[in-house]
Amino acid sequence: MPLPELSMPDLTGKHAVVTGANQGLGLCTAERFALAGADVTLAVRRPERAEPAIARIAATCKEAGRTPPQLRVQLVDLASQASVRSAADDLTRAERPIDYLILNAGIMHEGEQRFSEDGFDLHMASNMWGHFALTGRLLPLLRGGRVVSLGSVMAHVGSLRRENLNGERHFNASLMYGTTKLAAVGFAKELQRRSLAHDWGVTALAAHPGASRTHLTDRISNGGGKLSAALSAIPRILGHSLRGIWQTPEMGCLPIVHAATSEFARGGDYFGPSGFMECNGYPTLARVPRGARSLERNQKFFDEAEKLTAVHYGDFAR
Repeated sequence: MPLPELSMPDLTGKHAVVTGANQGLGLCTAERFALAGADVTLAVRRPERAEPAIARIAATCKEAGRTPPQLRVQLVDLASQASVRSAADDLTRAERPIDYLILNAGIMHEGEQRFSEDGFDLHMASNMWGHFALTGRLLPLLRGGRVVSLGSVMAHVGSLRRENLNGERHFNASLMYGTTKLAAVGFAKELQRRSLAHDWGVTALAAHPGASRTHLTDRISNGGGKLSAALSAIPRILGHSLRGIWQTPEMGCLPIVHAATSEFARGGDYFGPSGFMECNGYPTLARVPRGARSLERNQKFFDEAEKLTAVHYGDFAR
């Protein structure tokens, strides 16, 4: 099956790091980078899950008449701050500049609340705090590069209230997932602002995949609370009409790749699909969630993230 068309520059000699690159959107994103000639580091939690992904990417490149670029694996468990520190150290020792850092990995709708080894809500630990710490620790390698955070249409139901960032006062799996994605967009906005203010040399953007059918969407029915119940009922209510809303991960990755590589993308931009309610279609500028539009709120969130992860960006920038 041919991939959807997307104009990309020649990325030969460039280096992309994609978290969660072993399946779904991450795999499709890594595949696009490789087809354009970029060397790709697949940042994954388990090495055995990366092997099939590397085989698929290499096969796709060969089918397209391209020599597969360098494909390597970097182990990282984003729910563990110790693992993030170790992964960042590995990448730093390699001394290979990172032109594109794609913050894709995450979990969705895990039902009852669970916590990471660091005491964070597992959704926030995996989807946000790990990515925040990884980006900060990699700042020296990211000068001149782009960082793309992965949002979601669910970001519109999230909330960045400081007193409930880890579900301390109220937990709902679906709302917590939305909060992690709202945080990703707010993080991109504030990272871009601080990069310009402090000359970090990083361009930060965000993108969301619309209604992409991946392994994560299968978890919707396992979520807790009324919102999860409503979401899981959508297929039954809409029936065949839903088929026109969902799209493949091959399409869903396009806003991510566009944000990372397009000459028309600007720091702080947020991209998503152009179709009905931003659910499907080719990349376009997306509607920024209300909770990520406030400069003051984004600043406070960034400050809190530095405090919680003990990763202060100014300590790593050079």
